Amino acid sequence: MWTRRRLAFMPAVALALVIAACQGVPNPAATAGASAGPPTMTTGAPSATAGVGAPDAMATAGTSPGPAEPTDEVGLAGLTIVGNESRQARPVGEPRRQAFNEALQLALDNPRDFGYPWVEPATGELLVSPVTAHGEALTNDHPWKLGGRPGVRHVERSIAALDAIAQDVTMLGSRGVPGSEAIYMTEPDHRDNRIIITVMRLDAELADFLARTYGTEAIAVRIKPLGGEAQG
Repeated sequence: MWTRRRLAFMPAVALALVIAACQGVPNPAATAGASAGPPTMTTGAPSATAGVGAPDAMATAGTSPGPAEPTDEVGLAGLTIVGNESRQARPVGEPRRQAFNEALQLALDNPRDFGYPWVEPATGELLVSPVTAHGEALTNDHPWKLGGRPGVRHVERSIAALDAIAQDVTMLGSRGVPGSEAIYMTEPDHRDNRIIITVMRLDAELADFLARTYGTEAIAVRIKPLGGEAQG
């Protein structure tokens, strides 16, 4: 959960920028089964330069700055179940993309002090996400080059903490966690500053383990059979 406020001296930014891309990394545990076993797991690794210089299809697709507000459901063990909607920031236009990349780079350079930045779909406003007082000071002192000073929302989980969860999830198969063979992807959720774990199926034993180990705020689950649509 996060709370949002704007620093008194920070003007609103009506600009917001591009989605951070995901790069897949192999998960040895996911390939240790039979030839017809689960697919290789991938983890979403955001890149502060993703998409720069590439054609911006969204800028020509209409005036909406982002996707519709996603709808979540509560599933087994109190875990949040998400659908197919993207949970990463989708700024419109090259200037907004660059401004988002600037905020994302600041966060990636200081992963213990920031969560993920976000772009409000309805307004296009860019929000940075300090976790610590040092992160807020870095936000205040940063010489924002593009789009002026962004808004601020305060979050509880840092990028470093979320990355640690994502990496730990990739090791569940090698540790013999029941049901973990169904996990095949993790990715950051910029909107809610958490990790999304994508599974082919979710049983009660795996759900209980995930909720008990990581809590129900730092992660969400997408149930999506290979080649199919997400459930929920």
